[in-house]
Amino acid sequence: MGCSNCAYSEKDLNADGLESFPMSQVVVKNVLLAAIMAIGFAGLYPIQIAGIPVASIGYLVATLVVFFVSKSYFICSNCYYYGKRCHTGHGLLAARMFRRNSGSSKVGFAISNAYLFGVMVLGVTGTLVYLSFLAGWTAVSLALPIANLVAIFSLAGLIRVGCLSCKMRYACAGSFAKTRPE
Repeated sequence: MGCSNCAYSEKDLNADGLESFPMSQVVVKNVLLAAIMAIGFAGLYPIQIAGIPVASIGYLVATLVVFFVSKSYFICSNCYYYGKRCHTGHGLLAARMFRRNSGSSKVGFAISNAYLFGVMVLGVTGTLVYLSFLAGWTAVSLALPIANLVAIFSLAGLIRVGCLSCKMRYACAGSFAKTRPE
């Protein structure tokens, strides 16, 4: 169990945490994440240069790099769930892409948290602002940002549920459930 050269010790682990998360939980989280990305992409799509949706393409590429490369390299390669099915599924992805302990978790959390906030804010704000200019303040112009906010809050709630059942609950800098039960 665990890793001899990892940033956490066995005593830091949540003894009640799951060894492997249900595939349904992984799928739902990743579908919500994909929905947030798709809504941001759609909201930025009208911003084009020579008919090419540069804002959407840049948003999508940067988002995919941060979520599936940077996060896996810096964070997931240092996690207990490296090579296992965690509640996001990225532990398995990290093992296929990078060797264990590839990067600094602190750097990874700084990048991921800043960018995650940016992705969500840009997706909602960009969509709202652009559609308000395009269509005025109509139900259509509010639909994508509202859908994005629903997806964001749903995803945050599901992440917290995952953190409650995670072996790294107390050791992970990104845990939404650090409080130890009495």
